[in-house]
Amino acid sequence: MKNLLTQGKMIFTGLGMMAMLLGTAGQSEAVPTFFVNNPSTNSVDWTNSATGLGGLINTNINFEAHAAGGAALINNFYAATDGVTFSSTGQFSGIHNTAGPADGNTSGSQPGEGAHGVSNTLITGPFVPGGGYMPGVNTTLTISFDQAVLGVGLFTVDKFGGSTSMFLQAFDGVNGTGNLLGQGVAVNQNFQLNNLYYMGVTDVSNVIRSVRLIHNGALTGDRIGIDNIQFATSAAAPVPEPSTMLLLGSGLVGLIGYRIKKVRR
Repeated sequence: MKNLLTQGKMIFTGLGMMAMLLGTAGQSEAVPTFFVNNPSTNSVDWTNSATGLGGLINTNINFEAHAAGGAALINNFYAATDGVTFSSTGQFSGIHNTAGPADGNTSGSQPGEGAHGVSNTLITGPFVPGGGYMPGVNTTLTISFDQAVLGVGLFTVDKFGGSTSMFLQAFDGVNGTGNLLGQGVAVNQNFQLNNLYYMGVTDVSNVIRSVRLIHNGALTGDRIGIDNIQFATSAAAPVPEPSTMLLLGSGLVGLIGYRIKKVRR
């Protein structure tokens, strides 16, 4: 009888654990947090959020190993090493080893997170070495991940003012597909010449599969640089899908039933 009671407790414990995990897997997703409103600390705030969620931060997407000199962005350059791919619309002048577009409208300029040093940088719109006015164009850069991530962030260089000129969107599907999880809007401030402004997002649900940076350059006559893309992956083991839990639960019940029969014999 004692053995039967023990086996019964095992059944209820196993079924309780299965119900708890199924309930966790079925919970609604949290709203993502965007880091766009504090130009001098956005990157630090994003880093603290990502690591606070247990994220491991990848900083490899900096274009330093990518061909420069105006070379076109290779969409799958980081696919094999980091699981990251790109897609884009609008005009990009390619990767340049530069401090930034240097468009030169410094009226009311803010330092943001400081001046961008010379490095390989993706430039939107037509590019003139050393700066000079050129019309801006509307561009989007979509960054996709081969697994869900906790957060993504990137630096823009030489952003001109305009509260509706730049957006960061997060999706739960690759290439900007699936559900739009949320959107961050750039602050209405000027970060020229070649100053850094950071935009980032984190999501405790760990469901981000792509982010899209939208720059309405034609609205402001502006070009920007994009550099040092970061993303955070979860260090924790993923929660099993409901179907997997049902299989595990069925196997657990079957195993306990076999043990009870064996004890009875």
